[in-house]
Amino acid sequence: MAKSKKTKGSKKKATPAIPKTLRTGDLPQPVEDVWAAGVGALAQARKTGGESFDALVSLGSTVVEKGTGAARSAVGQVEHAASSLTSTAKGVASGAVGTVADTVEGLVEAALGRLGVPGRDEVLALRSQVDALQARVASLLAEAAEPVAEAAGAGGLVPEAPTVYQVTKHDRGWAVQRVGAERASAVHPTKKEALVDARQTARAHAPSRLIVYKADGEVSDETAYDQA
Repeated sequence: MAKSKKTKGSKKKATPAIPKTLRTGDLPQPVEDVWAAGVGALAQARKTGGESFDALVSLGSTVVEKGTGAARSAVGQVEHAASSLTSTAKGVASGAVGTVADTVEGLVEAALGRLGVPGRDEVLALRSQVDALQARVASLLAEAAEPVAEAAGAGGLVPEAPTVYQVTKHDRGWAVQRVGAERASAVHPTKKEALVDARQTARAHAPSRLIVYKADGEVSDETAYDQA
């Protein structure tokens, strides 16, 4: 009976298995292989001498340093990206708040306009008109005083110049003020109360005149009070 001959061929040597005593049991197979390779390299270095061991230590330190540097660089890039996103989010939020504020202000002004309440621009315009009228009154009084001054210079009888009071619309109601004074002498919640006060004041300081204005700045009444 002929015996079969086994053909000789090159076979790849299998990686020797790690003894069970060297396995940790908690790590994946590739990690344990790397750990075992390191242990073998350390043992080989001790056999060949101190220089081989020092070379392995130097090589390992270089690898660790490169890995640490790469990790730090990656962390820095992530922190920079997070900071940029935070700044962008803050800018968007600030712009949104400003837009909402403008929208709310416009809606409030529109609602007040439908109710007949004057807006801020209208109030400022009325105030400017009142200031212009007051300046005009002061100018007219100055012009009226010129003939009186001329008569006094000629030796004529000079009557006492009347004191002028006025009732005007005020932010807190109606004001009583002497023309030329820096501020109102009184402010009343209603025009009726202001008129009572102004008439009493004008009579007490006769000769005087009382000019009453409407809310829109037009003159509604003018009264002269002669000295008794």
